[in-house]
Amino acid sequence: MSTATETAKLVTIGMRFRASYLVQQAGYTLGIASAEGEALAALLPTGHLDKTAQLRDEVDKATQDRTVRAAEAKQTTVTQNQHMREGSIWKP
Repeated sequence: MSTATETAKLVTIGMRFRASYLVQQAGYTLGIASAEGEALAALLPTGHLDKTAQLRDEVDKATQDRTVRAAEAKQTTVTQNQHMREGSIWKP
């Protein structure tokens, strides 16, 4: 189980990545897990694959929300501006 500190750290890390990429990666991961079948499922905690699929679906549904899309776009702009500032330091 994650702690509040771990969750906050994961949220900060996650802010750098688009939700659509997370959904896409979950699809690949679950596809591989499905191909491996019981051999992989036996190594994971009970219900892990189902929980992962549920979380993927929740993120996918959240991406349909205008507020989430606006927040994601704003964060992307903040990151872009930060990179521009860092890049301008090297410009003579």
